[in-house]
Amino acid sequence: MGGAAERIDTKEWASNVTSAFLHILLEKLKQVGERPLKTTIWQEIDKVLNEQIGGESYGIDCLRGKYHRLRIIHREFSILLNHTGVGWDPIHNTVTAPEEVW
Repeated sequence: MGGAAERIDTKEWASNVTSAFLHILLEKLKQVGERPLKTTIWQEIDKVLNEQIGGESYGIDCLRGKYHRLRIIHREFSILLNHTGVGWDPIHNTVTAPEEVW
């Protein structure tokens, strides 16, 4: 196999790269105010990310894939926090819940 989709998911995403990606993405969304983002915007995000972190380009497909995976994680996390008795401790970056919830 080894198709493009397989290569997209093998790219390493260090936490600082993910953070930089999210900051760039947020700024672009504030600028253009539209979704889904057009290919030209993804190209700009890829360029800015590459300038900030150095190394090779992640590519548009990889960035879109990361964006969609992060959306899924956010959605699942939001569902968890909306569960009765579950909260978030921002100081320790942990989920909190009474014993009976666990």
